[in-house]
Amino acid sequence: MESIEEYREVRSEVREVGEEKAERTRELYRRIDDAFDEYREDATGHGEFRRFVEFQNIVIDIEEGIGDVYGAEDIETALSRLDANTLRDKHFRRANDDLSDVRSFVETYERYLELGDSLGDELNDLEHRADELEREITAKEDALRKAREAEGVDVSALREAVEGYNERLRDDFGSFVRDAPAVEVARLGERTHDAPLVDDAPVEEGTAARLARYVDDETVDRVLELAGSSDAKLSHYVDDTDGFREAVPHTYFETAGAERFELSYGSEGVVLRRAEELISLVRGFAEDGTVTALRRVRDMAANGDYGEMRRALVAREEAGAGVDELQDELDELREEKEEVEERTAELRELLDEA
Repeated sequence: MESIEEYREVRSEVREVGEEKAERTRELYRRIDDAFDEYREDATGHGEFRRFVEFQNIVIDIEEGIGDVYGAEDIETALSRLDANTLRDKHFRRANDDLSDVRSFVETYERYLELGDSLGDELNDLEHRADELEREITAKEDALRKAREAEGVDVSALREAVEGYNERLRDDFGSFVRDAPAVEVARLGERTHDAPLVDDAPVEEGTAARLARYVDDETVDRVLELAGSSDAKLSHYVDDTDGFREAVPHTYFETAGAERFELSYGSEGVVLRRAEELISLVRGFAEDGTVTALRRVRDMAANGDYGEMRRALVAREEAGAGVDELQDELDELREEKEEVEERTAELRELLDEA
């Protein structure tokens, strides 16, 4: 608010003179001020005569171009102070004193321009913010509607089934990678290529067979340890050290995780097909209880109970908060938008007047 009041004040002062006249005054004053700064030291006393002549020519040129500006008489008086055979510092001081009113007006005009630009930038920012708030409010209203629809749906059965399966799966997969022969782990990676809804593991077909030429029951950690050992040490275990290292799927062994076998809250059809694919893969390394948990999710997707619970879960996850909290957030957004619109209207009216 202070900037608006200040803008009104300086605008009023500028309008009394006129903006075009104010701009001419500023250009002329800044030309004089720049000349004073540049020549004051060299053109005074016994300074450089060439610079003295240059300065006098500039003063004459400025006098001839004064025209219709604010404080023209003061400017003429100031410049007349400099019509001397030898310039002293006092001439410049007196000239500056004569220009004090003009200088004050120029500063007011420049402040008017500065505030106008600043308020214009603020107006642009507010208009962008209003657009953002409109989008945020629409999204929050949609989230609130979905959250209200989901509020009365009991999703515990689906959440427990999916999270229970994922938790068991991570434990089983960790044990498998830690304890099973590396060849079997590689073979599991190869099998993911035949499951369209399961992310492919970075294992080429035939990797397990190539690795089996060099190792038998060694675990993944042991194989990686051997691959990282020196040729002298490794040669005690395999004849072809380079061939062995090339046969080891380093990336897969070092990054193998259960994520590609986990379940999320996809649509019924996707979960049904994905669960069928996962069963054939997971039962190769997981305990029976984990496979049973996977079948339970599959059956939920097949019998019609899954859809409503899934939609409610997704709505809650997307909302990221409960109904009351979402309503509070929406109220805050609407309040901010109202404030932004009020400020925008005030600034637009103020600047349109200019």
